[in-house]
Parts: sequence; structure tokens; C-alpha cells
Amino acid sequence: RDRLRALAPEPVLFAGAVADPVPWYRAADLVVLPSRWEGMALAPLEAMACGRPVVLSDVDGARESLPPDLAPHCLVPPRDPAALADAVTALL
Repeated sequence: RDRLRALAPEPVLFAGAVADPVPWYRAADLVVLPSRWEGMALAPLEAMACGRPVVLSDVDGARESLPPDLAPHCLVPPRDPAALADAVTALL
């Protein structure tokens, strides 16, 4: 965490835990979850409930939260930064 904070440019905010994530989702243009594994990904469900698009890694626990018709646009292979960047760019 300290290393990331040191490398982050000035406008980056590390908010930490919040009691109500809804304002954060509403402020986002896109929610990205580049996981290597997930138990049950709640973040994409919360983001979509707030009307925000999501990009997810194609891992168990994340893929199940995405409606099948969105998979071609929003689901990327794990550990593939180029595919992640392409999906984010396309959705933005």
C-alpha cells in the first residue's frame, strides 16, 4: 500500500473502507475488477445496480455476476493487461 501511494499521481485518492459505496459507484464512469481469483464478487453487482458498466477478469466468482449478453464486451482473460486495456477503452 505504501509503495502504491508513493507512486500514485496527486489526484489519486486511496479512500479505504467506506460505509456506503453507492456514491463512489455513481461517481465512477466504469468499474474494473482485474481479479486473479474471487470468492463471490459483490463489487460488480453493486456497480451494475448503480447503473455502471463493469470490466471483469474471467475467473470463477466474477464471471457469474455478469449477465451472459455482456460477457463479450466486459469479460477479459485474467492476467492479460492488453485485453483489460482494450475492454476499458471500448467501454469508455
